[in-house]
Amino acid sequence: MKSDVGRELGIEHAGWRVMTITSSQVFDTVAFEVIAKEAAKVLGKRFHPETLGMTKQRVNLRYELDHWMFQGRGLLG
Repeated sequence: MKSDVGRELGIEHAGWRVMTITSSQVFDTVAFEVIAKEAAKVLGKRFHPETLGMTKQRVNLRYELDHWMFQGRGLLG
């Protein structure tokens, strides 16, 4: 959307980096790992081996994202 592009440009102009991800990437375990690693790299952080994969924290994050993206906005009911 045009408004999304304008919002992203404004955020980037303020010095932030915008990473756009799709809901299918959020709920695909492998794709989510790739995105999480890229975000960590941008932030100058790295993952420890025990934090990779389906941890309880990742399951909770996916639940929260699902709620925010769908139920919280009335898209699924």
